[in-house]
Amino acid sequence: MRTLTNILAFVGVVEHYDASICLLLHTFQVDDLFNECCASGVVDPSSGNRCALLSLSTTTNSASDKVRGEAMGGSGDGYLADYVEDEELLGALYDGNRVDCELYSVGLQIFATRLQWMEGERGLAPGLFSRDVFEVALL
Repeated sequence: MRTLTNILAFVGVVEHYDASICLLLHTFQVDDLFNECCASGVVDPSSGNRCALLSLSTTTNSASDKVRGEAMGGSGDGYLADYVEDEELLGALYDGNRVDCELYSVGLQIFATRLQWMEGERGLAPGLFSRDVFEVALL
């Protein structure tokens, strides 16, 4: 983890989009946008204040249940069935997924630590961004 911490200028996590964008703005000192989008009163969704940068959303590359069902051929006869029927390929997929999970875990820890650092540097309430991330990182 120490090596990754030292070589990665920025780590973001898509499941924590707002926190990732705010950390990116902080890391690269984009202060005007940080102040507009990430100051304590701005990130509170109940305040009604939402900068355009944090209001972005997309469904590109997002498979719906219908699309997943069609990929499986409705009954599991689609192209995904080829993967789960080949034991060697399935084993390689599981092994690759294990490595991805390990990398994600390390990245999440780095991300959470940097969020805490950002909160302190910016005078934000402790846990404003990092609380939810640490809850996931500790699972």
